[in-house]
Amino acid sequence: MLTKMCSVCSAILILAMSATAQTKPTKGTVQLPGDNGKVGVTYQLGTKDSELHFTLDSVSVASRYSMKSDAFVAGKEERLLVVTFTVQNPLKTEQSLGSSTFRFTAISPEDKNFEFRDYLYQADTKNKVSNSLKPAQKTKCTVVFPIYAEGPITKLMVQKGSGAVLRYDLREKTGKMTSAFSADGISLGDTFNATLAKPFDFGGFDVEVQEVVETNQIGAYQAISDKTYFLATVKFTNTLSKPLNIGFQYFAPSMNDENGEKIDWRSDIISPSSGKSISQEIAPGEFVRGSYIFTAPKGTKPARLKLMLNSSGRTAIFKLL
Repeated sequence: MLTKMCSVCSAILILAMSATAQTKPTKGTVQLPGDNGKVGVTYQLGTKDSELHFTLDSVSVASRYSMKSDAFVAGKEERLLVVTFTVQNPLKTEQSLGSSTFRFTAISPEDKNFEFRDYLYQADTKNKVSNSLKPAQKTKCTVVFPIYAEGPITKLMVQKGSGAVLRYDLREKTGKMTSAFSADGISLGDTFNATLAKPFDFGGFDVEVQEVVETNQIGAYQAISDKTYFLATVKFTNTLSKPLNIGFQYFAPSMNDENGEKIDWRSDIISPSSGKSISQEIAPGEFVRGSYIFTAPKGTKPARLKLMLNSSGRTAIFKLL
């Protein structure tokens, strides 16, 4: 009699569970409200009959990042968050996969939201993703989006539609960047004490201020009797997967003498070879050299050079004395 009653109870329990459960994950677990997600663990996201299995593989920060046909550069008071994840379709029908499939939100210590609003990319080919997932099909994707510039990543939320939200604390799981503007590999600062003839990352470029020299003439510029020119020659190398432009308007140079007084910039950048003003596109992997022209009374000794990227406000500082 006891054995018979247990069998009946078991049957009732199985039926109740079948009536209320979502699609059974191939592995992992259904996310519970308020739980923190864990890197490498598979979760079921989405409402009934639209579920996908999501595994956060890695998260890192960067100052710039290239895909096959697109590129990202951190702007003012920003750094980039690079999220790589695996998604699998557990259903018996195809499901779409694209930029609106998942919602990613990073929250700053000041409770400001930074949301992903771009494309999904295949993690291996770095091509854009916009297709359907067949039943049981699995693929690895990457998203890149700007977030707050400083501090750990304590709150990353992932959601599919109106389903449950995954919350990640990534303080111990964030991959570090390599940038001259980052002292710890996590935060991205605004200034960098640079060295002449030593390249460093600056926006989408690798920049090298090769020399600062004095001259009386370059191109159409001819110094009058009591004046002289200082030329700061810079090599700009495009590190991204798309063309970049260079001209006088993209960087703002400034120079001070040994007394702290400003040395006038002529609002121009010219070719050291032709002496003509530079305004051109630089293809991926290529470079161009340009000289910023400053004018000052003869006998002036330049002591400091600053080079600011206008799009971000980040500034490299060079001591010349």
